[in-house]
Amino acid sequence: MNGPNRIARGTSLLTPTSEFRIRIHYREPTYKSREGEEQKVYRWTYQIEAESVDDAKALAIAEFHDFARLSSVGWTREITDVLALD
Repeated sequence: MNGPNRIARGTSLLTPTSEFRIRIHYREPTYKSREGEEQKVYRWTYQIEAESVDDAKALAIAEFHDFARLSSVGWTREITDVLALD
């Protein structure tokens, strides 16, 4: 039997989330210096489920850094802007 402060079995402890589209703008400054090309600004858009837009931005930034770390390129990626779309 459950007391007044116990959670019923099968109850989800997850908080409600929403889906956010987060766009990260970034540069590759070491690529420019190595290849001698004009520095471009690139962008990547993430679909993130989170409790808030701030949480979604933080998760997108973490995912961006994970992806950069796993890529096989030898240059750094520098975030210039993080935007919530819609």
